[in-house]
Amino acid sequence: IAVKHAIETLAAHKIKPWGVVLLDPRAHVEGFVKSTDPDVVYFVSSMCDPSVVKALNDSKCKVLGYHALVNAGEQGLMIPSDLPISGGSATSTRGLALFADMFGYKNFHLYGYDLCYWQKPDMALKNEDGGPKYMEISMATMGYAGKQVSRTFWTEGQFLAQKNELENLWKERKDLTITLHGEGMAAWLQKNYIALKKYQSEYNDRLNEKRRGSPTLESYVSAI
Repeated sequence: IAVKHAIETLAAHKIKPWGVVLLDPRAHVEGFVKSTDPDVVYFVSSMCDPSVVKALNDSKCKVLGYHALVNAGEQGLMIPSDLPISGGSATSTRGLALFADMFGYKNFHLYGYDLCYWQKPDMALKNEDGGPKYMEISMATMGYAGKQVSRTFWTEGQFLAQKNELENLWKERKDLTITLHGEGMAAWLQKNYIALKKYQSEYNDRLNEKRRGSPTLESYVSAI
């Protein structure tokens, strides 16, 4: 399943996704569907610009609509049986909730979520609002054996927010198995989190083994 214009990158590598998820209400999303594929199912949020659905319909694409929960009074426009999808502001995290809660998928493998740059970008560049486009952040977390590890990443504010949403999902949604692939920011944090949990489990197993090997009070008294 592709998110937004990732379908173009996949097509360049001869990978055909089964579906594409669209969420953003801005008109530029229409540019994501200029090279459409009628074999692909497009999951389009009802808050997307109407031009997006028109472009897909004109290309005779398969379109399935869904409502995104954004707390902007949208429920006043829905019928009582409508089920809005929660899951975060990023299209990827909303897509996870869509397929987990509406279609019942439980195992997810995420590719291409580096959420950082491998070479230092031009840190002087600005966003449309005049703020810095890029940021350099140093992260520290606990890894195996409780050892603190750290790394520095070049990223953007939107990528950092997406990392936080993904992290909340794979930590809090115990009913889902979300595996991040790669060596980027989100995957690095998850790998160290898993390593820490593995160490804690091994430590508890060793502790329980010691407890099982200790004499009970009854056997100790009998021996005396």
